[in-house]
Amino acid sequence: MDGFGRLLCFLNRQQPSATDPEPRPRSYNERMLKAGWVTPYFIWPNIDPFRRQGSLIDAVPQPGTANTLAEQHGGALQVARQFVRDARTQHLGLFEGADPLRLLPFELRFLARRAAPERWVIDLGRNDDTLIAPQAYFQVAAPEDRLFVPAEYVPLFVEKGWHRPE
Repeated sequence: MDGFGRLLCFLNRQQPSATDPEPRPRSYNERMLKAGWVTPYFIWPNIDPFRRQGSLIDAVPQPGTANTLAEQHGGALQVARQFVRDARTQHLGLFEGADPLRLLPFELRFLARRAAPERWVIDLGRNDDTLIAPQAYFQVAAPEDRLFVPAEYVPLFVEKGWHRPE
């Protein structure tokens, strides 16, 4: 469950037997990303390669390695980012050229709550050492390149060598 009481999960069909000739499809979540019907909102440490680490301290990436981790891991993060990148490039679903999504769901929540963003951002498209201030999340243009870091974890990143803008 997340902080709003929503169930967080990956959905897929039950695989009845090992002899089933049809391979198990991608999860529902991944199929929605691939079709361009949803946008990602990656929150550290809730996605691989971060959540499989032994501790939160171990899950903090080394400064200057975010893009390398996101591109070379081969897990859920890399797959999801590629699906969204492809959907955006092909103008599928929410990225349709004639009628694109104008506000992302989290942006609509900001407006409805009349509250500023609270999560810091790491640009997964770069190998730098910068934590982007919550209100500047839009500086990372591609939604698949945004890794949101809850404010309570920022000291772990700073201790490991990440920098916050002054």
